[in-house]
Order: sequence, then structure tokens, then C-alpha cells
Amino acid sequence: MKILNISDLKKLIADRHNRRGYYDSIKMILSISVGIIVLFLFLYDTLERFELTTFDYRMRIRSSRDTSDKIVLIDMGEDSIKSIGRWPWPREWHATMIMALSQYNTAAVVFDVIFSEESNDLSDGALEEAMKTAGNVYIPYAIELDKFNKEKKRWDVGNLIVPLRRFSRWAKGQGHITIVPDIDGTIRKSPLVIDYNGKAYPQLGFRVACNLMGLNPEDYTIIRTPFSRYLKIGTHRAEYIYVPVDDKNQMIVNWAGKWGEAFKHYSYVDIITSFQSIRSGGKPLVDLAELEGKICIIGLTAAGLYDIKPNTLQPTYPAVGTNANIMNSVLNGDFVKKAPRWIDSIIILFLAIILSINISKVRHVRGLSIMALMVAAYTLISFAVLEFFNVWISFIYPLMAVTFSFLSVTFYNQVVISIERAKLFTLATKDGLTGLFVIRHFSLLLEAEMSRVKARGGRLSIVMSDIDHFKKINDTHGHQAGDFILKEVASIFMSCCRQLDIPSRYGGEEFIMMLPGADVNDAAMVAERVRSKVEKHAFKMGDKVYKANISLGVATYEGEEIKDDLIKKADNALYEAKDTGRNKVCIAEPKPKEETTDSKEKK
Repeated sequence: MKILNISDLKKLIADRHNRRGYYDSIKMILSISVGIIVLFLFLYDTLERFELTTFDYRMRIRSSRDTSDKIVLIDMGEDSIKSIGRWPWPREWHATMIMALSQYNTAAVVFDVIFSEESNDLSDGALEEAMKTAGNVYIPYAIELDKFNKEKKRWDVGNLIVPLRRFSRWAKGQGHITIVPDIDGTIRKSPLVIDYNGKAYPQLGFRVACNLMGLNPEDYTIIRTPFSRYLKIGTHRAEYIYVPVDDKNQMIVNWAGKWGEAFKHYSYVDIITSFQSIRSGGKPLVDLAELEGKICIIGLTAAGLYDIKPNTLQPTYPAVGTNANIMNSVLNGDFVKKAPRWIDSIIILFLAIILSINISKVRHVRGLSIMALMVAAYTLISFAVLEFFNVWISFIYPLMAVTFSFLSVTFYNQVVISIERAKLFTLATKDGLTGLFVIRHFSLLLEAEMSRVKARGGRLSIVMSDIDHFKKINDTHGHQAGDFILKEVASIFMSCCRQLDIPSRYGGEEFIMMLPGADVNDAAMVAERVRSKVEKHAFKMGDKVYKANISLGVATYEGEEIKDDLIKKADNALYEAKDTGRNKVCIAEPKPKEETTDSKEKK
């Protein structure tokens, strides 16, 4: 046995230190490599959905923003629809609204309704005259965007839906109300200016805010700095405003609060009623003097309509509120900015390097503590930066760099993929094939409408339908033909239903439609209209023409406790239609009325 001398011990200690130094170097290389990999994921937006979700959380947690007391919303809600009738309303109502607001010296009247089709000369003339007299009415148009052309650096425009000339010539200004949702369907940004055929088309709320500040939003210049990209509006230095936008000229909407919390709201029908009451010497429901000097934004807010969309704060938010929030940001100079990519890249690499330096020579437990402290600190920093500086810095990718760097160091040669998964607040509402609402979203709307009818009274009916012999169509002509017929039938439903009706795909070849405010006879008329149109329709796909029929069942709400009972009634009526010859409409039998005590005693 060899006895180690002092020289041998020194050599062993030196070898151990060398190996440890080598291992530490490998750990640091692994950690930095993870940071570089995460950086590439960031540069290619691989986890964009997760990043968007974390941004939503930060927006919800931050404190409420200052709002301009000049901005008010006039809601065309359920109460107004119940009083006035189904949409669209006669334009005399809008003319009266303009007269009422004009009489009380509002700063601007902003409609979120596109008057693109003629009504009748009397109605249109009344609205035209009211706009001409008021002189402060803004109206919108819509721009159908296909995609953003990266080479030309502009949007490809499919169509421009503009108001009638007789209205646009008396409008003080016009702007688009086009909204481009993110990949998860949530509204976070809005194109402030869209260039099309050499002309700039500003967003409606942006135009109103700029005009009230004495600026023309069409007169803009792109300003680039190392930290952001801006739209510079104004012709003189003293009046310049700088609005941060991305490469698509989109502004991050700085949502001031949830619907109904940030801005003052008035009911459309209450204002009309109050105005008429004042003119007849009565007592108004609303003190219209409150509207003096206000920017009054008028738009649809009733549940179930097409312009109810998810935003960063809540899953259902009337699109008209986008105009109010954009105006508020411009008037207050309060904008949310996305940190430039180079800053986010530096943060990712910096955190990976700092972590590797601090944990490469410590034990696992202590390394875990260091990592946890870094994660907690960066989380607080990301929230604080948004809260106090209105800057959106990347969240998911820096935390990935820290976490994966720790895992790579801990397991040495193995990267363990373990990231926090944020709960996505996306509400899938449309069926991919037909474009109709999916049954889950329809069920929510039906439950809400049943609750409303039960609480406030009113009528409600539903229609269930099924394409006759659809399996035979698929077996004979193929699934492509079946899918084509499903899409065509869905289009027929959309064309035959009323503006307030909500058609949905129930599943397979079945469709269901809710008809708020309709009794069983009204619903049967709509169902018959659908049936007849389907029967007469030539389903032409390429050089082939197919025929199809549809059976329908109608049921009306009679106080059922749950939606399934109402749907079951309509389903039974549908089966009756199919069992008695198909291609027909059947109405569900009404519930038998309960016998009173007197009638029982007589028996």
C-alpha cells in the first residue's frame, strides 16, 4: 500500500479543482446555451399565445387608469331594443338622438354604426338634416383587411364599406372601426391608420380625439427611435403628439377598465325619452345637461350581437368601447408601449448569464432558492414596469431562460422542459366549417336570454333543424359535397333570420337558432322561410348541382328551469317533422296549464 506524501495530496487536490472548474464551465455553457435557445424561440414568436396571456394578467392586476370625464357611452342595449324594437331601428331615432345631444351642446356625437344602406327617403332625410344642423357628428366606415403585406409594409385591403354619400358629406369626420384580433381572438391592438390607394384612413376614435385637439390624423409622420416606433401628428412643434405603434401602425389599446366601470354610460332609449319628456314639459329620466361638452359615443351593446368581443380585461366586451379607450389614451397621452425586441433579447441573455454565475458553484437547494428569487423579482419588475411606465416587457421568455438554465445546470446534460402554463381566456365562439356560433357559446347566450325573459318578461323561441338524409348525401356524393351543403345551409340560416336571431351549429348536420322576442308563430315563420329557401336552393359545387331538404322543430319558452328542457321540446318537434314526412316545420306542443283549486273542486 502506497502512503501518500504531501506532494501527492497537493496533486489530488489540484486535479479535483481542475475537474470542478471543468464541470462548472460546462454548467455555465449549458446555461448560456439555453439562454440562446430561448432567444431564438423569442425571435420567432414561438410562444406568442402564452406571452399574450401573461400580458392580459398584468393588465387586469394593474391599477385603474385615469379616464377623461368628457367621454360618455350611449348604449344601444337590451332595454333600448326591447323598447324600440329589433335592429336596425328607423333612422328617425338617430335623428332625434342627434337633435337632443346638439341641443345640449355636446362636443361630438360619434356613431359606431355604419349607415351604408338606404332605408327610406323620409328616414334618411331626417338623419341627414339632423347631421347637417348639428355639424359635430362623426360616422364610421369599415375596412376589410386580408393580411399584412410585409414586403410592401401595409395591409392588403379586400373591401371598403362606406356610409351613404348623403350622410358622409355632412359628417364632421369619418374613421374606420376595423379591429384586428390577435392569434387567440382577443382584442389588444387597433390599426390607427390604414394606408389604401394612396390615402390614409384613421381609426374613428383616433380621428375624433385628434380633431378635438385641433389635429388632422391623416397628416402623420413615422418616427423611429431605438426604443419605439411612433406616429407623429401635427404640423407645429408645440402641438405634436406621439402615439406608439408597431410596424403595422397598430396601437396597443390601453383599456381603462372593465365594461361599465371606466366611463359614464347612458341608455339610448332613456336619453330619447328624457328629451321628449322635456319638450312636453315633463320630468326627464336623465339630466341631459350632464352631456354638455361631452364626447358621446353611440353603439350597440346588446348581448349576442356580432360586435361583442373578448379583450384583455374580460371575455365579452362591446366593440364600441374600443373607440372610447383609444380616445381616452390620446386625450390623456396615456399609452402602453411594447419594449423593443433588442431590449427583450438583452434581458433574456442577461438573466441566463446571471443565473449561471450564481448557481454553477452551489448546491441544488441553494440554486433552487436563487432561481426562485430571480423569478419572483423579475415577475414583480414586469408588473411594476407596466404599472408605472406603461411598458410591456417580455415575461414568458426571460422566465424560461432562468428556469431552463437552472434545470440544465441541475441535470447537467439534460434540458427539462417545464414551463408554467397560463390559463387562456379565449372563448371559441365560431364553428370552423359553417361560421356559425358553436353550441357552447350558444348555450351561454340561451341561458342568459332565458334568465332575462324570466326576470323581465318577454318572448323567446328556438328552432332546431336537421338536414334530411344527410348521411346518404355523404355516402353518395362524398364528404366534400356534404361539407359544402352544410356551409350553404348555414348561409341560408344567416340570410333568413332576423338581425337579433342567433343561429348556431348544434353538431353534425343539426342547427339550432335562438329568436329573442319571438313567439312561436314568429319563429315558425322564420323556420318556414329557411325550409323553403333550402328546398329551392341549387347547391352548386363546381359543375355539379345538388338538392337538399331540411326538417325543423319550433319551441317557445314557457318558464322552463334549464335550457336543456327548452332544447328538448324543440328536438321533439324536430323528430315529429322527420317522422311525419320530413321537409317540414313542426311546432312543439305547449305545456298543459296547471289546474286551479276551483276547477279541481268542480270536478
